[in-house]
Amino acid sequence: MARPSGRDIREEVVVAAGDLIRREGVGAVSFGVLAAEVGVRAPSIHHHFARKDDLLAAVAERYRQDFAAAVETLPAGDAKGRIASYASLFVAPARDDLLCLCGALAVELAAAGASTRRHVEAFFADQVAWLSGELKLVASPAAEGSDFDALAKVLLAAMEGALLMRRVGAEVDLSATAASVLTTLLSEAGQPITK
Repeated sequence: MARPSGRDIREEVVVAAGDLIRREGVGAVSFGVLAAEVGVRAPSIHHHFARKDDLLAAVAERYRQDFAAAVETLPAGDAKGRIASYASLFVAPARDDLLCLCGALAVELAAAGASTRRHVEAFFADQVAWLSGELKLVASPAAEGSDFDALAKVLLAAMEGALLMRRVGAEVDLSATAASVLTTLLSEAGQPITK
C-alpha cells in the first residue's frame, strides 16, 4: 500500500528484509534495523507487519514466487542444460556472498511461525519437484527405477550447501559442479540409483 509520499513502505520493507536475511541471516532482522535501512520509523513497519513472523512469511512468499519465475525463464533445451542453468540461480548469488533466502530461513525454521514454515517448506517442495522431473529426463534407461525425489533432494542440498561453503572460501561455482556431477552420474548410470 502506497503512503501519501508515494512510497510503498510494505514493499520496501519486504525487499530490505530479504536482502538482510540473504546477507546476514534471520537474526539480523529487526524492525528497528529495517526502519533505519528503509528510512522510516519502526511503527510504520508495525503498521504493515504486526509480528516478525508476518514479515518473514511475506518475505518467504515473495522469494518463492520470484524464484519460480526465474525457473520458468530458464532456457529451453535438454534437461542436463536446464539443470546447469538452474544451478546458475545458486552460483549468481554466491558471487555476491548471498544465501538462498529460504535456505537461510530453514536454518532457523524451528523458531519460525507456522506461516513462514509453510512458505519455506513449499519452496523446497517446488524445487524438489522441478529437479526430480528434470533428473528423470537426464537419466539413462538403465537408471530407470531411481529414486528421483531423493536425488533431487541431494542435489538441492548440495547447491544450498555450496552457498554456505562459499562463505568459508569455497569456489563460487560449486553449485554448478554438484549439478554436473549428479547429471553425469545419472546419464551414465548402469543401474538405478536409490536411497
